[in-house]
Amino acid sequence: MPLELFGRAKELEIVRELLFKARTGQGSALVISGDPGIGKTALVTAALETEDESIVLRCTGSRAESLLAYSGIHQFLWPSLDRLDALEEVQAQAVRSALGQATGRPDRFLVGAGVLSLISTIAKEQPVVLIVEDAHLLDADSLDCLSFVARRLEWEPAVLLFTSTNPLSPCICELPALELQALAEDSADELLLSARSELTDDQREILLGVAEGNPLGLLTLIPSQDLDPHQFTMGTRLQQSFAAQLEPLGERTQEQLLVVAAQEGAKVGEIMRVLTALGQPSWALDPAFELGIIESRNACIYFRQKLVQQLVYEQGPLEEKRLIHRAWAEIWSTDYDLDRRAWQLAAATLGQDDEIAALLDATGERARQRGGFHSAARALLTASRLSSKKEDVGGFLARAARYEWDAGYRSTASRLLQEAEAFIGSKSSLFSGGLAGLMEFADGESLRAAALFERDAQLDPQGTMGQILSVLAVRAQWSAALTDPSTSHQGSSEAGSVSGQAEGSEHPTVESRSDEVLRAWRTGSPLPEVNHNSSCAMLPTSSSWMLPPAPYAAAWGQTESTAERYRQAIVQERQYGNTVELAFVLCQMATTNILTGRWAEAAACASEASEIADIAHLESVSAQSHNSLAWLAALRGDAVTTRKLTETSLNIAARAGSIALAAAAHWHRGTALLITGQPHAALEALSRIRSISATETSSVFAALAAPDAAEAALLSRQYEEAEVQIELLRQWVLRSDAAWAQAAYLRYVAMHSDDAGSEQLFREALELFSGSEISFEQARTELLFAEWLRKKRRRLESRPYFSHAREVFTSLGVDPMIERAESGLELASNISRPKQQKTFDELTVQELRVARLAASGYTNRDIGTQLFISPRTVGHHLSSVFSKLGLSSRAELSDLQLTD
Repeated sequence: MPLELFGRAKELEIVRELLFKARTGQGSALVISGDPGIGKTALVTAALETEDESIVLRCTGSRAESLLAYSGIHQFLWPSLDRLDALEEVQAQAVRSALGQATGRPDRFLVGAGVLSLISTIAKEQPVVLIVEDAHLLDADSLDCLSFVARRLEWEPAVLLFTSTNPLSPCICELPALELQALAEDSADELLLSARSELTDDQREILLGVAEGNPLGLLTLIPSQDLDPHQFTMGTRLQQSFAAQLEPLGERTQEQLLVVAAQEGAKVGEIMRVLTALGQPSWALDPAFELGIIESRNACIYFRQKLVQQLVYEQGPLEEKRLIHRAWAEIWSTDYDLDRRAWQLAAATLGQDDEIAALLDATGERARQRGGFHSAARALLTASRLSSKKEDVGGFLARAARYEWDAGYRSTASRLLQEAEAFIGSKSSLFSGGLAGLMEFADGESLRAAALFERDAQLDPQGTMGQILSVLAVRAQWSAALTDPSTSHQGSSEAGSVSGQAEGSEHPTVESRSDEVLRAWRTGSPLPEVNHNSSCAMLPTSSSWMLPPAPYAAAWGQTESTAERYRQAIVQERQYGNTVELAFVLCQMATTNILTGRWAEAAACASEASEIADIAHLESVSAQSHNSLAWLAALRGDAVTTRKLTETSLNIAARAGSIALAAAAHWHRGTALLITGQPHAALEALSRIRSISATETSSVFAALAAPDAAEAALLSRQYEEAEVQIELLRQWVLRSDAAWAQAAYLRYVAMHSDDAGSEQLFREALELFSGSEISFEQARTELLFAEWLRKKRRRLESRPYFSHAREVFTSLGVDPMIERAESGLELASNISRPKQQKTFDELTVQELRVARLAASGYTNRDIGTQLFISPRTVGHHLSSVFSKLGLSSRAELSDLQLTD
């Protein structure tokens, strides 16, 4: 066992077990954390001694490179960049754009999927071990990308190992972790006896006390009676020890070490150019190599210990460091190195410098164009500290806040926006694209969000931001049930309490635009084209916000007309890497897919939105995605899951004051109870929608839930309530002329009247579904009609309706309705039930998505590109699908009705 690993047998076994599993095709990730010098790198090195057959890819975090977007990914991939051509073009293009080798702003998910696919391609030849050393110093965009990859390695012959000091970065803190503790005293003593046998017993005793079980301390500290374990931290004691080791080095060597410390990871040729510029053309770093202070990896120079780099840099004379930073900046004049040049110039600057601030602004824009939102924010934050103008400081901070928000880091965005407002007040919205309202809308109070949107819209009344934020204000008011003419003044009152609202403006207010917006949403027509001649300094806010809320569009019969617009918006947000906007649109698409019978796609959209919401802390998105998943569970008769999911939605709705979220949750609870044969309880749950508030918002959800409420009332023989619900449907038909409302009204009038005219009403209702994609509602109507026919002793006529309804319910996996249809068909046919058909309930959401695409003729590679997974993972999912459904080939899969 290597000397450095005394007392690490258990930890070594854990890492080697992961490496062994990778060789058998079971991938994983592990974060190895602990104090500096605790032995993280030594543990990984020892574990790799048995990995002769694996390909090892490495990247090392450094303070200098942590400022550059995707610099860590570039380190990882540079030996394999020639393999990018083997990827799907869209993934290859995304990775190239992230690395600055192609134009275009890539979607962060596509970058992650491209890196994953590249790893999968390499792993076809040999298992892959990916090592991220000093992950806490890696650029945040690379760390986010690798976190994405780490969560998707399960079926790849690859293992991803991070080493990091505590505290861990938020994006990797939820990965499996192994925290290295101090060595036990007996292990520490063994290490000293083996590695420093020249020490006396007294010296060894001193080191055991002051090193506190830290292996690096045991190996490097100089034993002395003056060492006090309570006087300094271990890091300080180690630095004192390293300082003593540096003293014998010549002055020229120490000066050149400072050059390396100012840009760790630089190539030897680059270092020589800087030394020449500083008047030191001769190489003097060999003694540092001989002492093991620095080392060469892939023709780049690194310090073996970060503590030594920190020590060398901190002890360097200030003016000498400034000269070195200027020299580094001087050698980087190509387009590729403009960003490094800007950062080195910033490091050489003591006071304010607007020219360098402008260079960092340009650096931030380049990072944003490559999808590196974290790096863009960091560049702007530094620019704000160099700027001499109050307006520029606030603008830089506000834009940095927006980039952190776009990257999914809400708390950092909120802090930066507050700092910006301290400089320029509400004008920060001109630079952040109305971020204050967006953050409040995402996980705050809908009413306050509406007020902030209205305030900020007045800052840019005729421009892009003003137009979009005025629509968002209406959206937030609708969520809070404040879009009725009788209540719209409440929104204005609340808005007036938000500081910075424009007074006496001649431009239209949100209140005056509300009718225009709602009218466009009701008719399915797009709002007027956005005017891009904006005074907003930020890039235009996404136009996806202009689209109507899916429940509102559905209630007015515009589901199918808005579906394509949602799809286009998803493509757009992926293309531009707008994570937050993507999550909101995915929620709308999930609702639309449920209504149009595309339940697998709905589950996929809701699950992806939920994942983004968890990462970015978007409460509103979390509630919407939970509601969509609850609705799917309700339609399939899973009342327990429905209640659990809606519990989350209702809690968020209460905090946000969102009537829309609460009404949707109660609707889905009622649906679950109705589907599972509990009409009394269903009616009670559905009645809560009307009790929430008497507004446009609640009336929309009351109308959408009226079919369930009418059926529940009829089945529980509460005929007066049934008449109330049927009348509500009639009024909504007059108001909206929506086909779904007409069909529901006709079928429940038919059920309630139960006379000679009922048959015609049922047939008229079914006719309304002709050419429609709303298969569930059509099957539901067919089932009710079949049951009516059987009750009238017209069994033969009822059979086709029972049969088709069963077929649809089976394809959707609605077990209670399948049971009901089969029972009716059995009674109508006087025959035993057929053998239960295979349903798709056993499949996970991802398995069903893979199966549907495979059934449509897509290859594993095509499927992987669409779903952001590797072809190998696709193959695993297909094997699981075949096993669960009892299939043996893709041909059999294509014969199943997997298309929604």
